[in-house]
Amino acid sequence: MTKRERLQACIQGKEVDRPPISFWHHFPKADYDPEQLAQATLQFQHQYNLDFIKLMPNGLYGVLDWGLRVRRYRDPRKGEGISRYVVHEPDDWERLEPLDPTQGVLGQQLKCLEILSKQLKGAVPLVQTIFSPLSSAAKLAGADRVKEHLINAPRKLQTGLEVITQTTIDFARHCVKRGIDGVFLATQWASYALLSENTYRKFGKRYDIHILDSVQADTTFNILHLHGDEIMFDLLLDYPVQAVNWHDRGTRPTLGEAVAKYGGCVIGGLDHEHTMSFGTKAQITKQVQDAVQQTRGKRLIIGPGCVLPPDVPAWRLHAARKAVEAIG
Repeated sequence: MTKRERLQACIQGKEVDRPPISFWHHFPKADYDPEQLAQATLQFQHQYNLDFIKLMPNGLYGVLDWGLRVRRYRDPRKGEGISRYVVHEPDDWERLEPLDPTQGVLGQQLKCLEILSKQLKGAVPLVQTIFSPLSSAAKLAGADRVKEHLINAPRKLQTGLEVITQTTIDFARHCVKRGIDGVFLATQWASYALLSENTYRKFGKRYDIHILDSVQADTTFNILHLHGDEIMFDLLLDYPVQAVNWHDRGTRPTLGEAVAKYGGCVIGGLDHEHTMSFGTKAQITKQVQDAVQQTRGKRLIIGPGCVLPPDVPAWRLHAARKAVEAIG
C-alpha cells in the first residue's frame, strides 16, 4: 500500500498491510529559517520513511508576530522561554489585531510548506501544526493571567480569542492552498486539572470548532491533540477530525478504551517521556505490539503521545519503525 492508501484505509476502519506510523520532534537549530526547517524535515522523512509528516515549526510560531519576546536555552530539551508577554491587562486583549499570515513568522512557515510540497509532490501526507486559540492566549499572557481573566474579564478575553481564531483560520486556509492534507490542532487546556467542562466549552471548544470547520471541506486528515493529564476526551469526541492523539501511556483513556467510544483513528502507543527516551529496543517493540493488541490493529496509527525530545537516539526511532514493519 502507498502511504496515502494505508492512511485512508486506516481512517475508514479497513484492513491495512500494517499500522501507519509517524513521530515528530522539533528542529531547534533550524526552526527559525524556512529553508533549513524544510530540509531538516525532508531529511527526517528520508531517514524514517514515515506515513505522514507533522510539520514542526517553533512552538511559539503562531504568536510571535504579535510581539512576544523569547529567549533560547542551550539545552534543546528546554526549547524556548518567554521573556516578555504581550498581554498584561484585560484591555490588552482588545488591542490585538488580526495578523497577515503571509508576512512575518507565519509567512516563513508558509514558505517552508511550499518547499516541502514542491519536493514531495504529494507522495507523503502533510499535516500542519496549529494551536487552540486558548493555548495561544496563554502564550501571549501566561497561564496564570489567562485564568485570572477567565474569571474577572471574560468578555475582553473572548475579544482576544476571536482575533486569535480568525488569524489561525486565515493561516490554516493559506496552508490548505499550499498542499496540506490536514491540521494538527493542539490544545493544552482541555484538562480537568485546569478547567471545568463548561469553561472549556465557552473559552476553548467553540473556537477550536471554528478553526476545524474552516478547513474540513478541503482536508482529509485532521488531528486533535489533547495535551497533558486528566484530559476531556469525551467532551471533544464530536470534533470534526479523523484522528485523536494524547498521552495514552500516561493518562486515561487507554487506546483500547478510546477506540470503543470513538469512531475515528487513535494515534499513540509510544511513551514519549520514558520508553522513547530511555527504553530498550524490546520495550519499544512491546509497546507497539500492545497498541495493536488493544485496538486489534483497527483505526490505529502508531505514534508518540506528544512531541519527542529532539535528542532522542536514532536507534530508538528505527526500533519503533521496525516493530511496525514486523506487524505486517
